[in-house]
Amino acid sequence: TTKGAVAVEANRLGATIINDVRGFQDIEMQEASRCFDQAILMHSKGRPKTMQGLTTYNDIVHDVKTWLIEQTRHCHAKQIWLDPGIGFAKDIHQNLQLLRELHVLTDLSHPILLGTSRKSFIGALLNQPSADQRLIGSLATVADGWYKGVRAFRVHDVKETKELLDMLQHIQS
Repeated sequence: TTKGAVAVEANRLGATIINDVRGFQDIEMQEASRCFDQAILMHSKGRPKTMQGLTTYNDIVHDVKTWLIEQTRHCHAKQIWLDPGIGFAKDIHQNLQLLRELHVLTDLSHPILLGTSRKSFIGALLNQPSADQRLIGSLATVADGWYKGVRAFRVHDVKETKELLDMLQHIQS
């Protein structure tokens, strides 16, 4: 949610993790974050209707990293996960640059969550216009993220992603 009152009510009903796709820019969400053990702070600009027109950055990786670090000051959960916001106010090339340089984010003191599952940039790159045809591309981004230190993933295909991650863990152990 992006609404503080909804977050507080969810916490009252037992939710322990808050996910704000606006990165705790709203004061009510900043206050609501105090109730939670964990928070996911995602980078984005604008609103869904306007964000794809807001893809101008000086240096996408540096700008996202700096913004995420700055926004952690406004989130008061015990543990904060950072999400680079793949697909949110970013074009295909910017998404790829963030994925290529994920190590810049995984070197921070906060764990990283990656949400690439079925994203339109995967469809564009692999010529898969239908979201349900993007499993292979989604799994590739998860595997790449795993090797770069990402330890949480937002996915649609839970079973397949879990099997992939289980196999990667077997290989590494």
